[in-house]
Amino acid sequence: NLYFEHGDSVRAAQTFGSAVASAPTSQEKAMAYSAQGHSFENAGKFAEALDAYGKALAIVKDSQAIQGELMLAQARSHELLKDIAKARAVYDQILSQMPTSEYAKTAESLKARLQ
Repeated sequence: NLYFEHGDSVRAAQTFGSAVASAPTSQEKAMAYSAQGHSFENAGKFAEALDAYGKALAIVKDSQAIQGELMLAQARSHELLKDIAKARAVYDQILSQMPTSEYAKTAESLKARLQ
């Protein structure tokens, strides 16, 4: 998205919102929500980012890679909102659901940094 690349994250989030509405498949809709979340996060709108990441996660059921990335993004947004308890809970969820994945290793490291 050119808006995102040129530093207009709010406009990028709006554009990705339009992409959600017109996405022909659930996978594309999830990716648009994910991109929207990153745009909101980049704009400092962390609550909106969490909402977009949550919507993407609700759609994605069959890709551990996408789920892991989205869950790490959720935890990061919770941290940025200074909600450390919720960030820890998401890290714990990653560790529980994906114990042998690269996402679990990352979650373990990031969680340890919080303590």
